[in-house]
Amino acid sequence: EVEEYNYDEPVPGNNTVGSDWFSDAMFIGDSRMKSIMNYAASEGWFTPGADYSLVGLTVSNVYSEYVNVNGTSMTVSDAIMLPGSFTKCYIFLGINELGWGSPERFIECYEELVELVKSAHPDMQIYIIGNMPLGDKALSSGSWLTNENVLRFNGYIKQVAAEEQVYYIDVFD
Repeated sequence: EVEEYNYDEPVPGNNTVGSDWFSDAMFIGDSRMKSIMNYAASEGWFTPGADYSLVGLTVSNVYSEYVNVNGTSMTVSDAIMLPGSFTKCYIFLGINELGWGSPERFIECYEELVELVKSAHPDMQIYIIGNMPLGDKALSSGSWLTNENVLRFNGYIKQVAAEEQVYYIDVFD
């Protein structure tokens, strides 16, 4: 008997995977994801299936921000819709949205993004990553930039994961 996965809980942190795990993975994220992707490439850790991360990306501007895909400039949303043999998608967004006054709008936009990925790649495993704690530099740069706010938004992200039946990765702890 196959046990049902509990999408209300984060993915357990004890499963290691080899570098080939990411060769058919799509990555969507902001500057933090872009930094991870750049570091992974420079260290030779892995080569992703697709990297659609860029500085300043948010859950709402994936429809208006452009990435380069094999020499062609297109919106992140159009890149997501491209056919491909992706089996996994990692979404790491939410830090640029901490100043948003409407949690409902954040949740709605995040759900729309997850549904866009699902519509383009119905059999894909989707992992959404919560926000990391903020460092001293970030904590001193805006009144909305607090670790309490990060935890609040992580709660919204976790809620989206549960509602959309996708995996949540907790990187705050």
